[in-house]
Parts: sequence; structure tokens; C-alpha cells
Amino acid sequence: MAILPASSEIASRKRLFQNWENQASVRSAPIRVLRASEGSLPFAPELLPIVNDSRVKERGPGVGYFILALKLLNYLSWTALLEAEAVMPICKAIGFRNIPWPLHPETALEGLKIHTDEAHHTFFSEYTRHQAIILTGVRPGKDRSPLFMAELARSQAGRNRRARLLTLLMFVCVSETLISKSLMKIPADLRVIKGVRLMVDDHARDESRHRLFFSDILVSVWQRLSPRERDHYGPMLATWIEVFLSPDYANEAGWLEAAGFAPGESHAIVRETYEAIDYSAVCREAAGPMLLLLKKHGITDNSATYDAFAKRRLIPESYSPPTP
Repeated sequence: MAILPASSEIASRKRLFQNWENQASVRSAPIRVLRASEGSLPFAPELLPIVNDSRVKERGPGVGYFILALKLLNYLSWTALLEAEAVMPICKAIGFRNIPWPLHPETALEGLKIHTDEAHHTFFSEYTRHQAIILTGVRPGKDRSPLFMAELARSQAGRNRRARLLTLLMFVCVSETLISKSLMKIPADLRVIKGVRLMVDDHARDESRHRLFFSDILVSVWQRLSPRERDHYGPMLATWIEVFLSPDYANEAGWLEAAGFAPGESHAIVRETYEAIDYSAVCREAAGPMLLLLKKHGITDNSATYDAFAKRRLIPESYSPPTP
């Protein structure tokens, strides 16, 4: 039996991909160029709360600019890494049907289209990073590796091929269905360097197709999991949401130190900034579409999955716990 989502969802997804050759950024958009005369900030300040701390502001706009430049370089580097090391491998497996679940032929071809998109995203992220270093004069810091890649490697270690693929699939389904504030806010922020805004907008347009594709894949694969597998991989979805959306405390403290703050003050700024933010609410907002998908298809009716989401305060009050 082939893995197929509902017929209405197939039709909706086919409409998104039928003009891929004309709409995908790799086919239709130029490589974006960063120019000093077009926008003044490397990144949107609202997306990096530490730069709005009074202790940072009192040191002048140059310090804020420096920290935002480090954030941009980190964002671009991690985007390229995520695409190349996680999303592209699962798309390749889908495209060549190198997975232990049967797929519709059109679904496999869509996987290859997304693989092409993500290779382009990897390139333009790295190319934009190269331009940003030259334009801003800011060299990348000694950032730690992203927590999400370390957690992925830990979760796959020692597992058989099916388990590694399922773990990677759950990881990518979360990364591709979360609503990224960066993808939403940067294109509209006229303070941000125009080339950065256009590049992020190109990315966001492609991701609108990817989001629906991986939503369908998640539902289809979930239907084929055994009860024991659902108890294992359902909670993993909540883990990935938390990992992707958690603040980058260590690197942000490092950026403050690179800007001239003492280590103690850097850590205090980071700690106090995020203590004032309800990050459970932030995560629920970013994961909203995915939570609706999980509820619609009964995935949160799995007790282990529901409990994992509830533990992280990701379950909206309108959701009822599953019946024992």
C-alpha cells in the first residue's frame, strides 16, 4: 500500500509544485547582492532581544551593530548546515525511494525538487555570509555547534537504519513546519540590508511549499508506525520543537564578550533578558500550525506524545488530554 495523504491534501500540494520550475528561487530569483547603501542593519533587532538591553544600548549603536552582524553570520552558517546535513539527506532518500515505506511517484519527485531547493539555500546562505563578512567588517566568532545537530546525532547513535531514518524524518518535519520568525519578519524590516531581506524572502517562499510537503509526509508515516514506535517518535516531535526554538544562551553571551562586555556581565544580560520572556508562549506560537496538524490527525491523541508536549507547556488550553 502506498503512503498517500488525503486526496484533497494531494491536490493542494500538487498545485504548489506544478509551477515549481517557474516559482522556485533556484529557477526564478537572482543571487542577491549585499550593498552598504541599501539598509543599515545586518539583522532585525527584535529577533535578538539582548541588543535591546539598556547596558548594550548605552554603549552606542556600533556595539549593537557588531552583535547583530555576529547573529547574521551565525544564522546563515546554521541555516546552511541544517539544509546540507539534515534536510537534503532525507529529501534524497525520499526522492530515490531509499526509505522503508512505499511512496507515490509524484511524492518522490517532489522530494527531489525540495533537495534542489535546499542545495540552493545552502549555497546562497554561505554566499551571503561571505558577502556579509566583507560588508560589515565583522569576522565570525568562535560559535559552538548548533544544539539541534548535536541532539540529532545523539538520538541516532547506535540505532538501526529504520530508526535513524525515522529520527531524521521527525527532525526535518519539525524544522520544515515551524514558522520561523526570521523568515516572517526580516523581509519586511526596511532597516535590514536589502540583500539580506531579499535572500530571506526567497527562502521563505520556497519553504511555504516545503511546509505542506513535510506535513503530508509526517501524517502518512505516522499512520504506518506501530504503537510502540508512536510512543517513541511522537514525543520526539516535542523535543525537536524545544531544541529548535530555545535561545542560544552560550553563543549570545559569547557575542557580548566579543563586543567588550566582561563574562559575568554578558551572562547576566543573557539570563535577565530571557527570564523576562515567556518562551513557552513563543514556542506555542511558532509551532502553532504543526500543533493544529497533530491535533487534526490524532497524533496528540497518543498519550506519550501528549504528555511530552504538555511537559514543555506546548499544548494549548483548548486541547483535551487523550482518553485512557
